[in-house]
Amino acid sequence: MKIKPVMGLLLIVLGLSACSVFHVTPVPPPAPLPYAQEITRAQSVNLQKIGTISAQTFGSPMDVEAEIKRKADASGAPYYVIIMMSDSVYPGIWYANALLYK
Repeated sequence: MKIKPVMGLLLIVLGLSACSVFHVTPVPPPAPLPYAQEITRAQSVNLQKIGTISAQTFGSPMDVEAEIKRKADASGAPYYVIIMMSDSVYPGIWYANALLYK
């Protein structure tokens, strides 16, 4: 009988603590360099989003990361954040999406 109130309280506490996962404490980005740099979500808080890029590559996750970096360099953006990287149903084909920031 007392288990239900305790479980309810526990669920409320867990639910509220899970909200902290979405809270990001801003961190300053590194100094701009002549090439695009990958940054974290916390470093992108005070930057301006200027676009998106995507890439699809046969190889490994590192290959698609390199392709994203190459495309970010070609766009002239100083920073990028990879927001999604996944393999496809076909073995060895990887794709990724990234946000560009300045």
